[in-house]
Amino acid sequence: MYICGIIFLKYFRHNQLFYLYVIGGLFAFICLIIFNNIITQYDNYQYMIKSWNYGASGAVYAIMFAITSFNPNYSFKIFNINFLVKIKYITIIIVILPIIFDFKNLHSHVTHLGGGFYGLLYIYLYKIRSKNMFNKIINIFKSHFLSKKKKNKSIESDYEYNARKKSDEKKINIILDKISKSGYSSLSKKEKDTLSNYK
Repeated sequence: MYICGIIFLKYFRHNQLFYLYVIGGLFAFICLIIFNNIITQYDNYQYMIKSWNYGASGAVYAIMFAITSFNPNYSFKIFNINFLVKIKYITIIIVILPIIFDFKNLHSHVTHLGGGFYGLLYIYLYKIRSKNMFNKIINIFKSHFLSKKKKNKSIESDYEYNARKKSDEKKINIILDKISKSGYSSLSKKEKDTLSNYK
């Protein structure tokens, strides 16, 4: 848990770690209770106390799955060995080995996987919230930029429009003078097009 917690705090706050641990443990415990109700019946109070211990281990799995889901390629050294190991491989080993060597301990597996599932769900919801927040920020800046650009473009268009009209009027006056002196047939094709397109 210590290693997973340290890695988790590289990207998240302490209160997020606390809530993930507590709610992850409760979620794992609930998964165990549901499993008991489906598979078998336990009314022993001592077993219920033991179930809380299972919930605590499920909380650790919630943190481990969360950080693995968030950054699966995060690498670190184990026992000061000069070799980096990615956290996703460590998580896979930690999940698979207990199932292989202690398959009959279904309660532990259900609790661990229940906590792990909550860790995955936590990161999934976190990414959705972050993406929505990011999109909102982008949309705010985009709308502000576009409105400002549109305003500038409108002012600039008026200026360009007036300048173009003056230039066109000057060209038309020159063409009209040429017609009055030499007739319409003396105009070039370009001048005729300019005259016909003038509005």
